[in-house]
Amino acid sequence: MDVLSFEFIKININKILEDKILFSLAIILTILVISWVSRRVAKSRISDPKSLYLVRKAISYMSAVVVILSLLLIWFRNLSNISTILGLASAGFAIALKDIISDLAGWAYIVLKKPFTTGDRIEIGNIRGDIVDIGFLKFSMLEVGNWVDSDQSTGRLVFVPNSFIYLQTFVNYSKDFNFIWNEIPLTLSFESNWKKAREILEKILEQTVIEGVDTADKELELASKNQYIFYKKLTPIIWVSGRDNGILLTIRYLCRPKRRRSSESRIWTAILEEFAGHDDINFAHKTARLYFGEGSDKLPVINKDI
Repeated sequence: MDVLSFEFIKININKILEDKILFSLAIILTILVISWVSRRVAKSRISDPKSLYLVRKAISYMSAVVVILSLLLIWFRNLSNISTILGLASAGFAIALKDIISDLAGWAYIVLKKPFTTGDRIEIGNIRGDIVDIGFLKFSMLEVGNWVDSDQSTGRLVFVPNSFIYLQTFVNYSKDFNFIWNEIPLTLSFESNWKKAREILEKILEQTVIEGVDTADKELELASKNQYIFYKKLTPIIWVSGRDNGILLTIRYLCRPKRRRSSESRIWTAILEEFAGHDDINFAHKTARLYFGEGSDKLPVINKDI
């Protein structure tokens, strides 16, 4: 092969590479522009934040897929070459990118199986929060609890690798049956009229527990089609038991996971207002009592708070 032929081949190769590079850049730029325009259109036409978020994420996913497929077709026109190259590269990638591959597999599981979606309240490992974003490698949670009582938000964003979905214990507060059971314990003194107190509490629950049992009933019916969830009674109930320092009345009722604290506040406000008008109902506190005498004749001489 003479020098002229070599130079000709070299020029042709450089021309092909140059065309592929320019074509690749053109494809990427075009997809980016289309994606940007689509996001702007979606933002102008969709007012619901969650719907807008889902549409924007769908646009991002579709854009990424189109770019990848286009580049593969530009640089590897022969499908057999693609499979060969991918086969040779997969072993090295599996070792070097093990964590990334695990996170991508976790993302695929989240997208396809939908163990949670944006807006759901979940607990994974020892972290609780509301899902605010789901990415290729990680999902984001707005943390609740920790140093803040009653599942209120701390304001911190927690970023969790997608692979944690099958490596850590996972709880979804919102999936299918979007209710949780909450309990409020209150202890009355032994001298209190606990039967009257229970009747008052029952009336309070009828007025303050605004989470409709009918709604919970319908959600439970739908959830039971996918999960073995069964409750005989969904209405509020008051359990009575004894303690060392008094009679324990435990209020048990259904509420939305994100409204636990507000529902407790409404119920406690009503309890304090109602009990204030009854001298025969008093909250218990720890006391020490000393007695003298024998049998049924013994009388307390000291009744002191501790």
